[in-house]
Amino acid sequence: MHRRDIDGLRAIAVLSVVLYHLGFFPAQLGGGFVGVDVFFVISGYLITGLLQNEIDNGRFDLLEFYHRRVRRIFPALFVVYGFCLVASAVLLFPAETRSVGREVLWSLGFLSNVAFAHAGGYFDQASKSSPLLHTWSLSVEEQFYVAFPLLLLLLSRLRAWLRVTLLALLAALSCALSIHLVSVDARSAFYLVQSRAWELLVGSLLALSAHPSLRRRAPLEVLGVIGLGLIAFSVYKLGNNTPFPGYWALAPCAGAAALLYSGRDPRTLTARLLGLLPLRWVGLISYSLYLWHWPLLTFYSARHDELSLEARLAIVALSLLLATLSYHFVERPFRAKPYRRNARASLRIAGVSVACVAGLAVGIPAASAKLHPQSELADAALGYLNYKADTRSGTCFLNSGFDDAALFRSDLCLQIDATRKNFLVMGDSHAAHFAPAMAAMHPEIHFLQATASGCPAARHVPGPKRCTHLFAMVFDEFLPQHHVDAIVLAGRWPAHGLGPLEKTIAYLKPYATRIIVLGPVVEYDQPFPQLLARSITDRDPGLPARHRVAAQNTLDQRYAERLADSGAEYYSIIDATCPHDDCTLWATPAVPMHYDNHHFTLKGAELVLDRLGPGLFR
Repeated sequence: MHRRDIDGLRAIAVLSVVLYHLGFFPAQLGGGFVGVDVFFVISGYLITGLLQNEIDNGRFDLLEFYHRRVRRIFPALFVVYGFCLVASAVLLFPAETRSVGREVLWSLGFLSNVAFAHAGGYFDQASKSSPLLHTWSLSVEEQFYVAFPLLLLLLSRLRAWLRVTLLALLAALSCALSIHLVSVDARSAFYLVQSRAWELLVGSLLALSAHPSLRRRAPLEVLGVIGLGLIAFSVYKLGNNTPFPGYWALAPCAGAAALLYSGRDPRTLTARLLGLLPLRWVGLISYSLYLWHWPLLTFYSARHDELSLEARLAIVALSLLLATLSYHFVERPFRAKPYRRNARASLRIAGVSVACVAGLAVGIPAASAKLHPQSELADAALGYLNYKADTRSGTCFLNSGFDDAALFRSDLCLQIDATRKNFLVMGDSHAAHFAPAMAAMHPEIHFLQATASGCPAARHVPGPKRCTHLFAMVFDEFLPQHHVDAIVLAGRWPAHGLGPLEKTIAYLKPYATRIIVLGPVVEYDQPFPQLLARSITDRDPGLPARHRVAAQNTLDQRYAERLADSGAEYYSIIDATCPHDDCTLWATPAVPMHYDNHHFTLKGAELVLDRLGPGLFR
């Protein structure tokens, strides 16, 4: 039976995501991304209920299940793929169009969550230029549904209580993994199916009646209000800096489950509220609305410096229009006659369609490169999107590709040189992009390096094990046995990092003659080489400045003021990069200062260090 309240819950979920992405009332809607978690619970509830009913009645057909998924997911998604490829060829540079083509290919294989887990965080500025970033959630669902129907079929041979117990145990393990990963590898926790499966399983357990039975209306009314409150709390209270999913994902998932359960009685206040016609309409088009809003936003942002209120409203209106058209002329026809075919025929057509879209994902970028030749200088800038920084990765710098502190080469990276001054460089990737420049500029100094991506060099700060274990070794084992001439601390310093940094400086004083802190760096809201290339092509030299992240200047001032009496020497990287607030764009006539949103090229790092003056390396 179709439930109107579930349509309304879908509307709450998708509107939360859309308003969050478009920046409406950010102070109040900082956690709108939890709409995806609500979707996961709804999906687990509906599909598990359908599957279990078919299993109980002896009608389960795995091929037919995938047939339904193809008809539900592919048609609207393929239209959006086509739009993204064409729009990128028209609006973006060939290098950017190739990137969109790669995103389409990953998404076609329902592996975009894996690709984004290795490329960047959901909340990173760089991710906001990926028009298919939002397909990560579709990949999570489809990966889950590869195995889940067979698992449910297998468990159906067991007693109901044992089946529910085993699924609950699986959900608990996935939730525990999510809670663990969010503090050690936030990207994997956010994107990967193993740390998200529990959210779908919450809906599955609800569909299997793994809960006390409430029949009286009064408790259901209370439960519905609690559910709505939990979702509202999550949307209002969470934000980009919240460790998510982890513990914080429990609230929206519990809220969605409570609303699904209480809504079984259509007389409850929340069920009637969610069943209102406007919400039901948005809920019906929610899949297409989710698909359309993000590409429209990213392509608009790629060609405009500011996302005004008028632009946001226009994107919302256009998203609703395209979603409505997609629902009526793409989604519904492919779910019913005359387009419905038997499972084998539909899956064959789907396979051919996938191959055609894959061909377009390769062919359109290739054609774009020939149709839109760029100037040599713009091409030179865009070439730095593939820049490979010399950070001593795998030896003195640990990243996601070398995710184990045991790989750190102490014999190469922490050896004292008795004939020269010894400077220890510690921190994340921002320290790693300075270390090679320091060594090249000052061969009279021996630079030791202990760097790892994911957390700054501060004691007892949570982060990926590769850096927490590495820094624990340096702080607690190496330094107490070795005195160095200077310790250089650098990092992508967070707004909440001053307290731990001050404690770290106090701890390090006995082990070094000098303690040097390199402040936050200039950041941009889009990859810097793309901004440079666009400014050249459009003959708009002021374009990069309009895309600077202004909050970095405030952060730099806070760090400088707080650390003035700490005993450490503070150097402003922003002042050196942007003297008189005029940021240097090119380190040399053909080498940009940055190769992404916030990392320096080698020449860029050398220029900044030179501007900091000889006192830094005295």
